[in-house]
Amino acid sequence: MRIKLAFILLLSFMLLGCLGLAERDLAGNCIGSCPPGTHQPSPDECVCVADDWVSSWEVISLTVVLTLFFVIAMLYMLATAFDMQRMKLILRDEYIQAIASGLFILLLGAFTWSAYNVLLPSLAQPLDLTDADVPPSFLPAFSPTGAIDAFVFAEQYTKEITSKLEVFIHGFEASALGVGQTGTVTTYCQILGSSLGFAISPCRYLMATQGTLSLSITALYSATVAMWAQMMLLQIGKVFIFFLLPLGVLLRSIRFTRSAGGALIASAVGFYLVYPLMVVADYALVKDDIFMDSATGIPPPYASIAIPPGPHHEQGACRGDAEYLSTLMNRSAFLEPMAYWVIIVSILLPVMNLLVTITFIRWLSSFIGSEIEVSQLARVV
Repeated sequence: MRIKLAFILLLSFMLLGCLGLAERDLAGNCIGSCPPGTHQPSPDECVCVADDWVSSWEVISLTVVLTLFFVIAMLYMLATAFDMQRMKLILRDEYIQAIASGLFILLLGAFTWSAYNVLLPSLAQPLDLTDADVPPSFLPAFSPTGAIDAFVFAEQYTKEITSKLEVFIHGFEASALGVGQTGTVTTYCQILGSSLGFAISPCRYLMATQGTLSLSITALYSATVAMWAQMMLLQIGKVFIFFLLPLGVLLRSIRFTRSAGGALIASAVGFYLVYPLMVVADYALVKDDIFMDSATGIPPPYASIAIPPGPHHEQGACRGDAEYLSTLMNRSAFLEPMAYWVIIVSILLPVMNLLVTITFIRWLSSFIGSEIEVSQLARVV
């Protein structure tokens, strides 16, 4: 009974704070105070802004669970007062489901903390994921306590791959422009004293390679779009954990929307926890092929794609065409790195990440979207 009265008093204080602070007295001072979890930014502003705890998905989700406990307790009191036995049985079942949702939030928070503070740091040394092994742009993912933020790491990896692909695109576009300009240069020679003559286009045969360059640019653009999509999914994961997880907890505690709530919770967990970890695994798979080893300084085999230097026209002759064609047909410098960057790094691995995440979401959704019995809770604990 004391717990129920405490909930009532807390709700009253929150409502009084929200209503009172919106008004001013005759002297212009703000009336009332901000509810718990918020604060007044300055004495002359009669508004309440959220504290830092609102940026924590764990606190938001647990607040939803505690609110559900309060609502179920109030309804149970009414059912007891009016002797509604069937309603009491339903509320008891919903109370168990609310406990299951709260326990799931706690387990999820514990697993996330363990993944960032125990799992990834323990794998950092064998997988070369320490702050001394990764590029400097990855350092924001490492905290002074030794924890590794998988989300920040995945974002930096995706940005690094995207920036390199954009460099390759600009290089190939410049080369294609050079081929187009040089291949269309024509020198007209007129026979002395006559209107007859002939035209010479020494670099025109290079126009046949424009198809290869166009195909390379199209492939690189497709790879860049795939990495943009991966970055978008990472950003969606941040949004899902703050909005879909609390909403899923709320819907899961209602009998008729339990499956929908389980699907929302599974989607939030999949894209917030599983997907970034898969991207971190991508880095561990490709780092030896495309990222420079800071210890040895030896460039990896596919660190870059050889961009054919654009030829030029000089004094009626085609210059640089031999080097251009040699680079374009070089298997180890052009063909293999192009296939590795486009097919494996930018298409195959992101697709595998998405498939694994969706598979996890389907499994978790079927588990938490169904009725959870007390025996299942005991096995989870």
